[in-house]
Amino acid sequence: MSAMKLIVPALALTALIACTPKDEKACDTMAVASAQLSLRGPDGAVVSGATVRYEFDDGSGGVTEADCDEWEPGEYVCGYEISGELRISIAAEGFEDAEHTVEVGLTEDECHVETVMETVTLTALDCADDAQRWAMQVTVTSEDGAPLADADVQWGPDVQDDVPYEACEPTDVMGDWLCGAGESGELLLLVEAEGYAHELLAVDVPVDECGRTVPQLITVALAAE
Repeated sequence: MSAMKLIVPALALTALIACTPKDEKACDTMAVASAQLSLRGPDGAVVSGATVRYEFDDGSGGVTEADCDEWEPGEYVCGYEISGELRISIAAEGFEDAEHTVEVGLTEDECHVETVMETVTLTALDCADDAQRWAMQVTVTSEDGAPLADADVQWGPDVQDDVPYEACEPTDVMGDWLCGAGESGELLLLVEAEGYAHELLAVDVPVDECGRTVPQLITVALAAE
């Protein structure tokens, strides 16, 4: 990256006011970047498209947060003319989230910050685990907490079409069922039991960073009719 990318004309940053050093020589009216991070993977490859944010104590007891700018692929500039501690959070697809802290000082004449330039190596996600994951683990009880082992538990996609529900699989634990192997997104859960009012629930099942189903633990307490 060229040095010019670390400096922005003050006309574009009206909130910045040039300081006046003790020798009364006027400081120039340019804004200098506080931190520049180069993001790399374990193999040294450039990591672009990351979400990089920084925060700092604003001096009044509060915390200010803002986005870092990706000037070039894998090169992120965080803040301008902010001195002190910058706490930087990094989120990139295929990598573990990371936290990084830099301490930004001032030049000798105290006119500008001294840009901190560092390389951050991210840790790749371990997505090798291919074990079967159920969308929902459902426990069915009466209102007083007694397990209902004879309940009928079914699941289906949350769509307008007339899609038949699929039966959930009972476990060895009385009143527990597993539903929707490997499924994710908006699902419907239907629970019925003789002598009880049925329940129809909409369940949002997310995926993790590796695209794997994140099981949802659900307890359904049926009311007696």
